[in-house]
Amino acid sequence: HGAGQPQEVSVQNDVPTEWRFNFFTPNALPARVTFVAILDANGTDYRFNTLDSTPDLDKVIGNWNDTDRAPGGHWNHVKHPPRHILFCWDSVIDKRVYETSLTLSDAVVDKMRKPSVYKDYQGNIRYYDNIQIGLAPEGKIA
Repeated sequence: HGAGQPQEVSVQNDVPTEWRFNFFTPNALPARVTFVAILDANGTDYRFNTLDSTPDLDKVIGNWNDTDRAPGGHWNHVKHPPRHILFCWDSVIDKRVYETSLTLSDAVVDKMRKPSVYKDYQGNIRYYDNIQIGLAPEGKIA
């Protein structure tokens, strides 16, 4: 900027431009997601054959918990909150293939579109823009 010219202020837009979804498994119970189809809240249909890995989480043993999360990745995202999710996955332990479908209620989709009442650790506005899906043997999910 030259002398006397106003500086541009960068405005941070906190509204999500994409919603992410990640899969994980309990410790030492590997699984692999091979296909995902998502219909988002705006009616867009997404198909994923290339997905981020499905990590097993060291601290998830015996029970699901509300603190451990799969790391974000590159592929698993859509432009609007998901409404319906269908996914195929292989459970390595029980050597079975599962097809699972989830439908998110209107209340959940609406919650994902609005700012959270909670702020992040820096006091910034947060959104519910990440879905975590746990996979376990016998086709169990959380």
